[in-house]
Amino acid sequence: MSSATKIASAIAGATGLTTAVCVIGVFYLFNDVSIYYNQAIDDLLNIKDLANVAWYEMRPQGDKRAAVFRSRRQAPDFQYPPHCACAAFPTA
Repeated sequence: MSSATKIASAIAGATGLTTAVCVIGVFYLFNDVSIYYNQAIDDLLNIKDLANVAWYEMRPQGDKRAAVFRSRRQAPDFQYPPHCACAAFPTA
């Protein structure tokens, strides 16, 4: 075996080893990014749930009976308050 062949074989072996290490590194990085993405999505879903719970707790519930027994504008005996300059709308 000549020295040129030995040098070429050494370079090819080093190149193969370097390529294998790089491929393993790429898979390792891909796995890390995937784990981070899944954790970020889980955190965002938790924040969304907390925000929805807070929103529903802040909303006024009001009295449920008031919605049934309240005076409606469409009722035939409804009178606008004196400070309102509202008039009946034409029907034609």
